Amino acid sequence: MQIYTLLSALLQYPTADMQADIAEAEMLLTQDKLLSRACRQEVKALLAHVAQTDLLTLQMQYVDLFDRTPALALHLFEHVYGDDRARGQALADLQGVYAEAGLELNPGELPDYLPLFLAYLAAVPVETAQESLKELVDLLEILHQRLVKRKTPYAAVLRALVALAKLKPNQRKVQDALKLADGSLPDPEKVDALWAEEPAFNGTASAASCPHAQNCQQGGAQS
Repeated sequence: MQIYTLLSALLQYPTADMQADIAEAEMLLTQDKLLSRACRQEVKALLAHVAQTDLLTLQMQYVDLFDRTPALALHLFEHVYGDDRARGQALADLQGVYAEAGLELNPGELPDYLPLFLAYLAAVPVETAQESLKELVDLLEILHQRLVKRKTPYAAVLRALVALAKLKPNQRKVQDALKLADGSLPDPEKVDALWAEEPAFNGTASAASCPHAQNCQQGGAQS
C-alpha cells in the first residue's frame, strides 16, 4: 500500500532527495484509492509546501515541531508509557511484529517511531493496517489536533491516518489530552533544557532515507 510509504516519507527529516521526489509522490497520491478527496488535497498541499520551501527553513520547521516539542514526539510509546518500564516490553513486542513482516531495524532505531510503523503498514494487507491504526486512533487524533494548533501542513498526515483507521476517536480522551498539552512550542528555557539531554531522535539524515519500506514490501508480498 503505497499511501503508507508516502506518509512515512513525509514524516521524516526533510532532505534534498525528498524535495526532488515530490513529482513522483504527487503521482502516487493521485493513484491512491484509500483516502478521501479532501484528505488527498491536504496531503497535496503538504507536498507543495515541501517542494517550495527552502530546505534549511523546512528542516528548522521540522525540528521545532517534532524534536523540540515533546507533545508532538513521533515515538508513539513516549505518549503511551512515558518513562514507565512497560515501554521496554511494548517495544520488544512491536519489534517482533515487524520481524514477522520482514522489517529489519537499523541499530539504535526504536520500533515505535511513527514513520517506521507506517513502513510496516505498507507491508501488510489493508485490513491488518486498518486494525493496527484503530488501536492508535485516539493518539493519532491527539497528534493531529496538536499539529492543527500549530497551523502546520504536517497535520494532513495525521488526519489521513485517522481517516484510514475508519474509527471515530474518543473525543473525551482527545480533549483531556489537549488540555494537558496542546502542542505549543515550549518556552525557550524548556527547549534549552530539552536539548541539554541526549535526544531519542536527533533528526539526522540517517533517519530520513527509510530503507525499511523496501524490506517491508519484500517481507509482506502477500499484501
